[in-house]
Amino acid sequence: MSQRLAAADPSNAGWQRDLSYSHTVIGQVLVKQEQWRDALPHLETSLQTDERLAALDPANVTGRRTFKISRRLVGEVRAKL
Repeated sequence: MSQRLAAADPSNAGWQRDLSYSHTVIGQVLVKQEQWRDALPHLETSLQTDERLAALDPANVTGRRTFKISRRLVGEVRAKL
């Protein structure tokens, strides 16, 4: 559902954040199961969204922090491959 909403209105930051969060959660579950290759696409999608949202609102401290966390998670998973 989140994916359809986010695709229907890319300018809706709330829906974009929800979709990013969903991908992060799925990625983290896969990381805990050590399924690095399956986790990476979810985490990269989340990172791309978080990067775009952080750039749209540089004053948003939470958005910048979320972007940094996503970047760290992607780096950690890439290191496992």
